[in-house]
Amino acid sequence: QMCIRDRVSTQSTWGNNLYGNHPMWMCREQSGNFHIVLLRNSNAMDVIITEADHDRKKITFKVIGGILDFRFFLGNEDPERVTEKYHEYLGKWYAPPFWAFGNQQSKWGYDSINKLKDIAKQFEDHDIPLDVLWSDLDYMDKKQDFTVDEHNFPLGQVKKFFSEKKLKYVLLLDAGIAIGQGVAYNEGIKRNVFIKSGVEPDQLLVAEVWPGPVSYTHL
Repeated sequence: QMCIRDRVSTQSTWGNNLYGNHPMWMCREQSGNFHIVLLRNSNAMDVIITEADHDRKKITFKVIGGILDFRFFLGNEDPERVTEKYHEYLGKWYAPPFWAFGNQQSKWGYDSINKLKDIAKQFEDHDIPLDVLWSDLDYMDKKQDFTVDEHNFPLGQVKKFFSEKKLKYVLLLDAGIAIGQGVAYNEGIKRNVFIKSGVEPDQLLVAEVWPGPVSYTHL
């Protein structure tokens, strides 16, 4: 079962929070060649694999909405060739830095540099490797992008801690820019980068997320 939903997980709902998926399969044919099939559909679905007869299997998609947009990629006896075609269609991957392949810890609720220090110490105490710590929007001032709550995250302490521990530090950025607040919003207005509502000329699309009313930039 596949269902894309941004849902806050609790102890009773662990495992139910998925952000995205690729409903695809790779198959080795009787000829020895490989192929890949992708269903371009973001609706919730069941994918069921059953026996068709003694030497064949059957795949059934039960999709609750959208269209059945299948994309077929044909290859040869080398599975890497058809995988290259699939990746060419999706878009090339970027080469991440080496440290990004390391052990990372991220969670909403790490609300101060002292909390981050405590998390790192727990990893040390339990002899668990740690290369990267993440902060959710807890580090922000009033949950606004491109700001820092310097009371709970004094920049000098943050720099000193991560330098001494030789850890990398990644900061989350939210998609919504708080309306009427801060340099980010003013710069966005100046550069005309925000999505329009389509109702009135130059009227911005307004939504509500963590900092309150926000506008979104064009990708």
